[in-house]
Amino acid sequence: MKLTCQNCGSVFFHDDKRTMYCSKQCRAAYQDKNKTKTAKACLICGKEFEAKASQVCCSIACKEVRRKEIAKEYNHSRFSSKTERLDDSIKNVVINAWRKADSNERAIIEFHNQDLRFI
Repeated sequence: MKLTCQNCGSVFFHDDKRTMYCSKQCRAAYQDKNKTKTAKACLICGKEFEAKASQVCCSIACKEVRRKEIAKEYNHSRFSSKTERLDDSIKNVVINAWRKADSNERAIIEFHNQDLRFI
């Protein structure tokens, strides 16, 4: 089937009538020409720049700073919840030991865990 390239206007042949470009290079060039860029402020440094659709940082350096910030927030939330779960498990161990202990053992448990008194 005889078709015309949407980018360069050359005539080419292809089996699929939906094909719009004569080559991958023409398709990429056409997409680059027709991409809409908007002015945005960088989330890290605040500098104005021409951004693609999902771009939020002006440079690779700012992008790396943002990636580190996101990783730090993610790790903090992940590990803080583990710490809370660990604290809960320690409290449960102390409570169970308290319930099973006689009065002498309870005094020892109270002495070693003054901040975890569960009476």
